[in-house]
Amino acid sequence: MFCCYLLYFGLECAVGEFNLNLLATLYPLGMRHSLTPETHYGKASSEGVVLSSRVRLARNLESYPFPRKCSPETKGEICSKIKNTLEHFACERFNYINMENISPVEKASLTEDHLISREFCDGDGKGKLLITDEQNTLSVMVNEEDHLRI
Repeated sequence: MFCCYLLYFGLECAVGEFNLNLLATLYPLGMRHSLTPETHYGKASSEGVVLSSRVRLARNLESYPFPRKCSPETKGEICSKIKNTLEHFACERFNYINMENISPVEKASLTEDHLISREFCDGDGKGKLLITDEQNTLSVMVNEEDHLRI
């Protein structure tokens, strides 16, 4: 038997002039459905059993250029606003990792654990922020190819 989580968390908030509509922070809200091969496929076998899955969503913030066109100062502003918004409105604790402060070995480990992409490791890490939950089951890359890669 395995558990399939319906992952949805809508956060709409305003902090000053900054509006963030963060849809799908992949937060299990207790909406769990126990599925067995018998109930899902109509037969008892291991055929079709899902051992793991990932969902990736990308969102961009209104009135900001895409990260590749942002100045380092603008990227820093985006990171600060997202962090402040999550700290103010989220009901869960998050870890915030500034990518310019971690070693290449730590970046490789995060990549192997599928918490970040290889592209997120490129460059010096300035203006890039990784946000994870305490169990490392959720990661949000700030200023990768998009403002938010969830």
